[in-house]
Amino acid sequence: MKRTCVLISWLIILAGLTAAGDNPSAGEQPETIWPPYLLAQSALAGDNFREARGDVRLLAQRADGELRELASEAAATMTIGDLRQAFKPLSEKMAGLNRPEGIQLVFCPMADDNQGAFWLQRGDKVMNPYFGAGMLHCGVIKE
Repeated sequence: MKRTCVLISWLIILAGLTAAGDNPSAGEQPETIWPPYLLAQSALAGDNFREARGDVRLLAQRADGELRELASEAAATMTIGDLRQAFKPLSEKMAGLNRPEGIQLVFCPMADDNQGAFWLQRGDKVMNPYFGAGMLHCGVIKE
């Protein structure tokens, strides 16, 4: 139910962006790629491998170029640890795209063996996809 509400909210928000004339860069369609990315981030923060992998599969179907490759690699993982590792380059690529309003760039210095990692999420409460329940609120909002 919560997942459905999040998806419906995103569709409403993104419909407004499209109507306002938000033009994505060539080959990128934020109205179709942001919802599965954000659902994957949320599922990883909730330690739900199956949902997260399904969401990155959907992202891979909707994306083009390097983003499609990164999402496909993430979707091919077999463990939540591997998916979390593949989520880092995917998030870095997503961070370079035009973001809909309300999407926060968040950084956790402890992720990736203390090398740090970024991700994008909705809302001001940090929900760490790299650690899930183990360190759910570890990170700081950067922008």
